[in-house]
Amino acid sequence: MEAEDALLRTEALFRSLFTLSPVGMCLNDLETGTFLDVNDALARTTGYLTDELLGMQYFHLSAPEYAEQDREQLEIMRRHRRFGPYHKQCARKDGSRFPAVITGLLMRDKSGRRLVWSIIDDRSPG
Repeated sequence: MEAEDALLRTEALFRSLFTLSPVGMCLNDLETGTFLDVNDALARTTGYLTDELLGMQYFHLSAPEYAEQDREQLEIMRRHRRFGPYHKQCARKDGSRFPAVITGLLMRDKSGRRLVWSIIDDRSPG
Protein backbone atom coordinates (compact mmCIF):
# COMPACT_ATOMS: atom_id res chain seq x y z
CA MET A 1 0.00 0.00 0.00
CA GLU A 2 2.87 2.38 0.80
CA ALA A 3 4.49 1.74 -2.59
CA GLU A 4 1.17 2.35 -4.34
CA ASP A 5 0.72 5.67 -2.46
CA ALA A 6 4.23 6.73 -3.41
CA LEU A 7 3.52 5.89 -7.05
CA LEU A 8 0.30 7.92 -7.00
CA ARG A 9 2.12 10.90 -5.46
CA THR A 10 4.86 10.68 -8.09
CA GLU A 11 2.31 10.45 -10.88
CA ALA A 12 0.43 13.49 -9.54
CA LEU A 13 3.68 15.45 -9.25
CA PHE A 14 4.66 14.58 -12.82
CA ARG A 15 1.21 15.49 -14.15
CA SER A 16 1.41 18.87 -12.38
CA LEU A 17 4.86 19.53 -13.83
CA PHE A 18 3.62 18.60 -17.31
CA THR A 19 0.44 20.64 -17.06
CA LEU A 20 1.88 23.77 -15.46
CA SER A 21 5.23 23.95 -17.24
CA PRO A 22 5.82 27.19 -19.15
CA VAL A 23 7.80 25.11 -21.65
CA GLY A 24 6.11 22.98 -24.31
CA MET A 25 6.07 19.25 -23.59
CA CYS A 26 4.58 16.35 -25.49
CA LEU A 27 4.39 12.58 -25.79
CA ASN A 28 4.55 11.01 -29.25
CA ASP A 29 4.44 7.54 -30.69
CA LEU A 30 7.97 7.01 -32.12
CA GLU A 31 6.84 5.01 -35.15
CA THR A 32 3.94 7.20 -36.31
CA GLY A 33 4.94 10.55 -34.81
CA THR A 34 1.41 10.98 -33.50
CA PHE A 35 0.93 13.32 -30.55
CA LEU A 36 -0.54 11.31 -27.67
CA ASP A 37 -0.38 14.07 -25.04
CA VAL A 38 0.56 17.75 -25.16
CA ASN A 39 0.63 20.44 -22.53
CA ASP A 40 -0.98 23.87 -22.70
CA ALA A 41 2.37 25.62 -23.26
CA LEU A 42 2.91 23.71 -26.51
CA ALA A 43 -0.63 24.47 -27.65
CA ARG A 44 -0.15 28.20 -26.93
CA THR A 45 3.20 28.29 -28.72
CA THR A 46 1.92 26.53 -31.84
CA GLY A 47 -1.47 28.24 -32.02
CA TYR A 48 -3.30 24.91 -32.11
CA LEU A 49 -5.87 23.79 -29.60
CA THR A 50 -4.80 20.80 -27.53
CA ASP A 51 -7.50 18.70 -29.20
CA GLU A 52 -6.19 19.71 -32.63
CA LEU A 53 -2.65 18.62 -31.78
CA LEU A 54 -3.77 15.24 -30.44
CA GLY A 55 -3.77 12.89 -33.37
CA MET A 56 -1.55 15.17 -35.50
CA GLN A 57 2.00 14.06 -36.25
CA TYR A 58 5.11 15.90 -35.09
CA PHE A 59 6.21 16.65 -38.65
CA HIS A 60 3.20 18.97 -39.03
CA LEU A 61 5.06 21.39 -36.74
CA SER A 62 8.37 21.10 -38.56
CA ALA A 63 9.46 23.54 -41.25
CA PRO A 64 9.98 21.54 -44.50
CA GLU A 65 13.69 22.32 -44.80
CA TYR A 66 14.30 20.41 -41.54
CA ALA A 67 12.98 17.07 -42.86
CA GLU A 68 16.43 15.49 -43.27
CA GLN A 69 17.65 16.76 -39.89
CA ASP A 70 14.45 15.48 -38.28
CA ARG A 71 15.11 12.01 -39.74
CA GLU A 72 18.67 12.17 -38.38
CA GLN A 73 17.38 13.08 -34.91
CA LEU A 74 14.96 10.13 -34.98
CA GLU A 75 17.82 7.81 -35.92
CA ILE A 76 19.86 9.17 -33.02
CA MET A 77 16.81 8.53 -30.80
CA ARG A 78 16.58 4.92 -31.95
CA ARG A 79 20.28 4.30 -31.29
CA HIS A 80 20.84 6.28 -28.09
CA ARG A 81 17.34 6.49 -26.52
CA ARG A 82 17.53 10.29 -26.56
CA PHE A 83 18.24 13.23 -28.84
CA GLY A 84 19.01 16.90 -28.55
CA PRO A 85 19.30 19.58 -27.77
CA TYR A 86 18.27 20.14 -31.37
CA HIS A 87 17.85 23.73 -32.66
CA LYS A 88 15.35 24.30 -35.44
CA GLN A 89 12.45 26.40 -36.70
CA CYS A 90 8.96 25.07 -36.05
CA ALA A 91 5.73 26.08 -37.77
CA ARG A 92 2.64 27.48 -36.05
CA LYS A 93 -0.92 26.85 -37.20
CA ASP A 94 -0.96 30.23 -38.96
CA GLY A 95 2.21 29.36 -40.89
CA SER A 96 4.51 31.67 -38.93
CA ARG A 97 7.67 30.17 -37.47
CA PHE A 98 9.35 30.12 -34.11
CA PRO A 99 12.82 29.03 -33.04
CA ALA A 100 12.88 26.03 -30.73
CA VAL A 101 15.32 23.86 -28.86
CA ILE A 102 14.00 20.30 -28.71
CA THR A 103 15.15 17.48 -26.48
CA GLY A 104 13.63 14.00 -26.43
CA LEU A 105 13.79 10.81 -24.40
CA LEU A 106 12.71 7.36 -25.60
CA MET A 107 10.49 5.29 -23.32
CA ARG A 108 8.19 2.28 -23.65
CA ASP A 109 4.62 1.87 -22.48
CA LYS A 110 3.26 -1.30 -20.85
CA SER A 111 2.68 -2.94 -24.22
CA GLY A 112 6.24 -2.20 -25.40
CA ARG A 113 5.29 0.59 -27.79
CA ARG A 114 8.12 3.12 -28.12
CA LEU A 115 7.18 6.62 -27.01
CA VAL A 116 9.06 9.90 -27.08
CA TRP A 117 8.79 12.49 -24.31
CA SER A 118 9.92 15.83 -25.73
CA ILE A 119 10.55 19.30 -24.42
CA ILE A 120 10.08 22.06 -26.99
CA ASP A 121 11.59 25.23 -25.57
CA ASP A 122 10.65 28.31 -27.55
CA ARG A 123 11.79 30.78 -24.91
CA SER A 124 14.68 32.95 -25.94
CA PRO A 125 17.68 32.97 -23.61
CA GLY A 126 18.05 35.73 -21.09
